[in-house]
Amino acid sequence: GRMLASIYTYALLLLVLLATALPLFTEEWLERSLKIAVKRLLKQVFTLSFLMFVFQAKIIGFYVVNELRYGGAKYISTGRSLPTERRHFIRPSGTNQFEGLYLDYAVQAFYDGLTLLISAIMVAELGGMDSSNVYRHGLSALWACIGMTIVSWLYAPFIFNPHQFARKHILEDRRVLCRFFWKNWGAGWLRWYEEFQLKP
Repeated sequence: GRMLASIYTYALLLLVLLATALPLFTEEWLERSLKIAVKRLLKQVFTLSFLMFVFQAKIIGFYVVNELRYGGAKYISTGRSLPTERRHFIRPSGTNQFEGLYLDYAVQAFYDGLTLLISAIMVAELGGMDSSNVYRHGLSALWACIGMTIVSWLYAPFIFNPHQFARKHILEDRRVLCRFFWKNWGAGWLRWYEEFQLKP
């Protein structure tokens, strides 16, 4: 029974990962060849595109829920074309005003990703994956999905931001992040929190 459940869990995980790539794979296969389709699928896997798909689903879900909850749908231009230049992690844009990737996705994904990470650590520390747990091996696919979700929600905007980890920018990002959270007792963060967190 447990072995069969474990096999089904792995099959479901594989199905979910492949379902994101299946439309493109089928299109490439029908229009070009199976060899090109397989090559394209391998490119998607090795470029970690599945992390971007998970992150994109989270962002779409966030906005759909907010639309159902608060209403007021409208088109909001992102102002960005293809990401060919680096976007700052966080940077000043005025007096106690800041902008950047952190602020773009903190509400939608980072806070939930951190909550999921803390919850997973608590489950592991409180014995959820103990050797005495008879279902431990059957849950490994679930833990793989949770781990992929955590990595995606916390790191996808940075992984897919060109030159995000360039050495010359890391120190500047760290300095501005510290200023955002701690200068004038966190005035930058407080202003952002009141403007974007307290108001829907």
